[in-house]
Amino acid sequence: MTIDPKNLSATATLTFSDEFNTLSLWNGTSGTWNTNYWWGQPNGSTLPGNGEQEWYINNLYAPTSSVKPWTVSNGVMTLTAAPASTSIQPYINNYQYTSGMIQTYESFTQQYGYFEIRAQLPAGQGVWPAFWLLPANGTWPPEIDVFEVLGHDPTMLYTTMHTNVHRLSYVRRQLAGRLHHLVLRRESGLQGCDSGRLASAGLHDRQHHAGRILAGQCQRHDAVPGRDEDRLHPRL
Repeated sequence: MTIDPKNLSATATLTFSDEFNTLSLWNGTSGTWNTNYWWGQPNGSTLPGNGEQEWYINNLYAPTSSVKPWTVSNGVMTLTAAPASTSIQPYINNYQYTSGMIQTYESFTQQYGYFEIRAQLPAGQGVWPAFWLLPANGTWPPEIDVFEVLGHDPTMLYTTMHTNVHRLSYVRRQLAGRLHHLVLRRESGLQGCDSGRLASAGLHDRQHHAGRILAGQCQRHDAVPGRDEDRLHPRL
């Protein structure tokens, strides 16, 4: 059956939802959202290959437990990037900024479907929010970037698909305002792609595996899309 975005109740079955009335972080045995990459270190992680300046805080790491870049209030989940205090810099590989990302590595995977997010996006030089899908089996590529926005030009949205067939392709869309309702509908396989995780998600190989969702907020000094060496990989 084809999914009709205007009639989801009749053409789709809800498999995952979080209205953020509370914040359910992974505690090692249960919870919805992981705050660290599955390949990250106990003290957190980052993506230096993207030129990112921030360190993603791991909620399970005690020495940085005072830093909470993920907060919930009145049904809104906020991811905050901020300067790191000198007292915690030794615990985050001496990075000078902290930030938050959330993903469903432990709690949810799905191959096909309709993925949506309602988000107010930040503006500012070096700010780099994103919502993406990555393969459930931990490989890369593929990857589906439902959206990425560069803070110095918050009116432009980028949708990117990374596969082992096409290294990089993206679509630019002009945005009005900063509050957005963004969706991805995936009903059939993409050549060279698997499916992804929530909050960040991606696809790889010519097989079709389930994937997880991810979202995050990263920081760079000069984020510019368009070339393989400048691949877009933001977080909310």
